[in-house]
Amino acid sequence: QVKAQTQIIGSQIEREAVLHERQRIARELHDSLEQEMAGVAFQLRNVRRRLETSPQEAMEPLRFAEEMIRHCRQEARTSIRDLRSVALEQGGLEGAIRDLIAPLAEEEGASFKFQCKGPVRRLEARLENDLLRIAQEASANALHHGRARTLAVTLEFEPERVRLRV
Repeated sequence: QVKAQTQIIGSQIEREAVLHERQRIARELHDSLEQEMAGVAFQLRNVRRRLETSPQEAMEPLRFAEEMIRHCRQEARTSIRDLRSVALEQGGLEGAIRDLIAPLAEEEGASFKFQCKGPVRRLEARLENDLLRIAQEASANALHHGRARTLAVTLEFEPERVRLRV
């Protein structure tokens, strides 16, 4: 019984660590996006003002605003990739699916059922990331467009393949 409770506590600690890291990344993403967008808005106001008097002078702040947007997009992609990789590192594909999709179902008032079959194994990082994205998108579609009341996700490890059902 102590061993079972220790495993449960260990799982809870891992989930809390993943949640904490996800929240930290979300805060960083929000803060950096907010700052970048404020900077872009400032540059675009500068462009508008300069266009009225000297269109040639508007090119410099316009280029700067474009560069800020490129940087912002890169930051967003990096943060999202970090968010996914944290979940995958902490709990593997099955844990990441459980941790990232269960809240989606809960937000929509749907029950979430997850089943993992076969001998679980780690996959190539890119494949795990792609499967996680597919699971997230298919789940979001089922919940939002299909108005699912129950979201059932099955991850099945077979000798020659991995099957994901949503």
